[in-house]
Amino acid sequence: MAYKTGKSKSVEDITLDDALQYPIWEWALDEETEEDYDETRQRPIIDTYDVTGKIYNPTITLKVKDKDLFASAEYENETESLSAISIWIDNEWKILSESAIGTPVILIAIPKINGVQQVEFICENLTNDKAERI
Repeated sequence: MAYKTGKSKSVEDITLDDALQYPIWEWALDEETEEDYDETRQRPIIDTYDVTGKIYNPTITLKVKDKDLFASAEYENETESLSAISIWIDNEWKILSESAIGTPVILIAIPKINGVQQVEFICENLTNDKAERI
């Protein structure tokens, strides 16, 4: 691992404040041997704000374009796309299909992606739960 991570949390305990403070998270799969392990645990990347291929399919924080909303999604390095998209609404993460947001949804990455700032993604089908890089 060529980056530093913070303490892991269950995804249910990660707040918008956490996601804004650390906009890149990874699955804490190496903690499986610990007694209190929860397979939904993620930990923040604390020393970089740039997603590179060294971070395998991280969860990143995004801004919903032209709205006062934030999202979180898994970034797939190989396809440069998003999946498992959630929107922060009423102090909790809700899956995209449960939001009343209209389509298309444009999502702007808060961290850099391979050195590029404000990478945009488009989701045209809320039930599909995927977004492609623009």
